[in-house]
Amino acid sequence: MNRIGALLMDKLHAMTTFVRVVEAQSFSKAAETLSMPRSSVTTTIKNLEGHLGTPLLRRSTRTLSLTDAGAYERTCRG
Repeated sequence: MNRIGALLMDKLHAMTTFVRVVEAQSFSKAAETLSMPRSSVTTTIKNLEGHLGTPLLRRSTRTLSLTDAGAYERTCRG
């Protein structure tokens, strides 16, 4: 796979991970369904937010909600 293909796969992976976090309303539950470590899910979302230049999720110890920019999730679902 060439560099461009790898970058597209990374973006697709990040968008898929983001959608799963939103659906599960939990990083831990999303990680479980994706068979990934929770830390990898967190890193993937942080990298996606960094790439987009804006937070997508509001996180607290008990809740997870979309920011206005988090409406991006609807685009990921197609």
